[in-house]
Amino acid sequence: MSTYPYRAEHLFTFTASLASEFEVIKTQNRLRTTVYVTGGSVNGPRVFGKLRPVGADWCFVRPDGVLNLDVRLTMETNDGALIYVTYGGTVDYGPNGFEDVSNGKYPPVSAIFTTPVFETAHPDYQWLNRLTCFGIGRTTPEGVQYDVYGLYSEV
Repeated sequence: MSTYPYRAEHLFTFTASLASEFEVIKTQNRLRTTVYVTGGSVNGPRVFGKLRPVGADWCFVRPDGVLNLDVRLTMETNDGALIYVTYGGTVDYGPNGFEDVSNGKYPPVSAIFTTPVFETAHPDYQWLNRLTCFGIGRTTPEGVQYDVYGLYSEV
């Protein structure tokens, strides 16, 4: 049993479509890639809406094959609220990941782990501003899909 009692609540699943082309910039010791968000959906149980076709993942791949995420996007709820979302995370592409991405290929992965942060002024969604969250995702033919969970103290 955990020393710090908590519970995780599934907030929503979002699916992001990504541009088929992406930029790869080789720097001295990593590959900087930019992949643009072209749209997507957000489906409850707590939030419903869409992803606006703005934003991107400004990630980089390290020489050891690990990709570090730096994603920024905007959700628009079905009732018109705008929610700014940022998240980091890591993806392990394996020992050949750096070389694969250098050649324009993203290797398949079993899971993507993220830490989304939300920002909104809309009164119905300000509860998101207070949460610590995590996301578990995977790649899809169109882009990526994540289940997002909020963490709550049981104390």
